[in-house]
Amino acid sequence: MNPQPWKAWLAGASIAAALSLAGCGPGVGGTGTGALGAFGATAASVCGSAFALELGCAQAPAPAASSAVGSLAGTAPVQFVDASGRVTLDLDGNAATLLSSCLKLRFDGEFGRAAAGDAFFGTVHVDASSADTLAALTVAPAPGGGLTIELNGADGSTELGPVVLHSAIAPVSAPGSC
Repeated sequence: MNPQPWKAWLAGASIAAALSLAGCGPGVGGTGTGALGAFGATAASVCGSAFALELGCAQAPAPAASSAVGSLAGTAPVQFVDASGRVTLDLDGNAATLLSSCLKLRFDGEFGRAAAGDAFFGTVHVDASSADTLAALTVAPAPGGGLTIELNGADGSTELGPVVLHSAIAPVSAPGSC
């Protein structure tokens, strides 16, 4: 994927979010569903994604089949962690929570489809900042197994990644310290 069109799209989404979500959505008492709309995305099942075989889906349908109207059933709870144990990704249903202890960030998002591609669309909070900002977490199968992730802010900035994650052997309650 060429990163330039993706970053330009994210910048456009940032402007759209500012215009359409003022006073609504994540970070201001909303439900969090506003991030999908801000990115021009629609809710979708992660079990129809390109990385579905890495998840705890009852049956991973082909990506084309998941675009049909039907269930948005997602994955059973599953956790991925990087080799250092400092980045964790928890997936449950169609929701994602990404934690990075070194960057002191947390991302919460919902899986969806947009013209620019599939991603988890939501908000990122960095401890050094007092505000949540819109972000998109892209996920792809990693060569040799696992997932490759990248977290981009709505302004096109790279917040984290790319990082390779593998299924956690045992659940990690919090990422390791730096």
